Amino acid sequence: MIRARNSSLVLLIFAMILACVMIVGWSNRSQAYSKVGWEYKIVNTSAVGPGTATPGLAFSDPERYFNELGAEGWELVQIVPGGGTGEAGGMRTGVWILKRAR
Repeated sequence: MIRARNSSLVLLIFAMILACVMIVGWSNRSQAYSKVGWEYKIVNTSAVGPGTATPGLAFSDPERYFNELGAEGWELVQIVPGGGTGEAGGMRTGVWILKRAR
């Protein structure tokens, strides 16, 4: 009789653990299905000069420039090198790709 009681207790504990795992799995599943829309920003540092869209702050004070972009929610995703050197102490030119959630 003791064994039957212990096996019932073990079965009950197992069922409770299984139920908890299923509940957590279903709650995470709904979060995975919610789609996040992304917005992208392309900064072309190869095209530096008068009339270009590249901010001068990117070369004069890159740390401040990235802090401002970060405050706006932008995150640097990738740098595609352009091969040349920029105005600020040999900074490589190219394309900076940034993204943020919409």
